[in-house]
Amino acid sequence: MTIAIRKAIAKENEAYEYYSLLLKKCSAINLQKFFNTMALEELKHAAMLREVLQGGNPREARKKIYGRQEEFSIKDKLNPTIDTGGLRDAIEKAIKREIESVKLYRKLLTNSKTADEEYLFEFLVEEEKHHVLMLKKELENF
Repeated sequence: MTIAIRKAIAKENEAYEYYSLLLKKCSAINLQKFFNTMALEELKHAAMLREVLQGGNPREARKKIYGRQEEFSIKDKLNPTIDTGGLRDAIEKAIKREIESVKLYRKLLTNSKTADEEYLFEFLVEEEKHHVLMLKKELENF
């Protein structure tokens, strides 16, 4: 499971970088806040996965990570430039990335061997599904 968790961490870090990039391309404050939230969520997922990788219990890792909001921040956040015309495409790409994450975590859930692994991957499936819904809602605003 260690390899799978490392792969999941890499996927969360990629998502963080993607949302951070979108954040920097936005001039609209509401979109900046939205992409900031999405990037922070991905950072939390990666931190939770790292805790588990280091032998932590997923339930305790969740409490620990989600209880310390102040430690998570975006590099150079809210440093806007002019919106590019491709923001709609970027959100559509983000939806596809989140759906891929759902698929990955469902697969890991299916292959779980312990109750802790099941808890971890069930939580991450639900988180990523929520991200898909948030992105789709944001897409409706275009």
